Amino acid sequence: MGGIEDFMKTFGFPGNDALTIIIICALVLVANFAGGLFTSIIRAFGGPIKPSKLTQRTSFRLALVT
Repeated sequence: MGGIEDFMKTFGFPGNDALTIIIICALVLVANFAGGLFTSIIRAFGGPIKPSKLTQRTSFRLALVT
């Protein structure tokens, strides 16, 4: 993990915390993925999905922010 430790030192993290930060990032990534998956499953069992207006869609809001 020498390359990761050098990369983290450029952001001010000590080299010995590399594994801890990698584990935390992996857990956050898995939690976000599982949350999105569970949200889709819950919506699927909630009945038919009503089409939303263009201004209420997430993609429109993200495009507006960027």
